[in-house]
Amino acid sequence: MARRIDTIRFTYIGPAGSEGALAQDLRNRGFSVDYEEPTEQRQLPTAVEHVPVLFSVTGPMLPGIMAGVRTITKRFKGSRVEGLPDEDSLSVEERLAYVDQLRSEGLITAEEYSRERARIVGEL
Repeated sequence: MARRIDTIRFTYIGPAGSEGALAQDLRNRGFSVDYEEPTEQRQLPTAVEHVPVLFSVTGPMLPGIMAGVRTITKRFKGSRVEGLPDEDSLSVEERLAYVDQLRSEGLITAEEYSRERARIVGEL
């Protein structure tokens, strides 16, 4: 079965400099990442707490992209992403892969993993 390649565009809003951590995390997962680093504006009277950065990410499955985003938004409190498709738009295969990935990364417990898999399979 051929692996599906997704290109997703979304806006990451987080502390200045944290966009590099997101890009690196996604690259470590095997994705191609394109984004423009925000320009520094020294003339501002106070530092900007959060900056918006547009990302374009290409890779074999949307759940992996979503897992990378979740890792970074947990790491950098107050950061968020706008423009990602929601989980309901994913196929059953993609949703199961996403739950598998969350479990393998330790982002959900074994109990949460079992419950989510049962919920997804129960929808068939």
